[in-house]
Amino acid sequence: MLNILISLILIAVISGCSVTQYVPVANTTDTIPEGKAIVQLRRPSTMVGAIRGADIYDGELLIGDVKSGGKLTWKRDANRLLCLSVHQIDDTLASYTLLGALIESKHPHCFEIKEGIINLVEFDYPNGTFKVVENFSE
Repeated sequence: MLNILISLILIAVISGCSVTQYVPVANTTDTIPEGKAIVQLRRPSTMVGAIRGADIYDGELLIGDVKSGGKLTWKRDANRLLCLSVHQIDDTLASYTLLGALIESKHPHCFEIKEGIINLVEFDYPNGTFKVVENFSE
């Protein structure tokens, strides 16, 4: 039993910060063109649900799969609302995690974003919520 627990913790640590991004990764050091903005979504590292991934959507567009400690960074039009939603990724370890069934966003969380800057959004995995972080430093 101890070996299984150690193995699960190791898997959580190794896979905890993995990210799969399906849209181009935005370069945060480039000048952001007029009418565009960069969104950087960060999922803080936590042990709760650490090995669970979540598909992140910007409207109908699948941005990527983010796990504990991961981040997604993409460029988008600044003149429309940022509407984020999350969908749980199914995996065979679901029954072994504390959050076997993350609540999917029934309604997207929508935010106004600012043109020409990096807009930071934090994803609270246990609650399935998003929050825009104002005045942050890289």
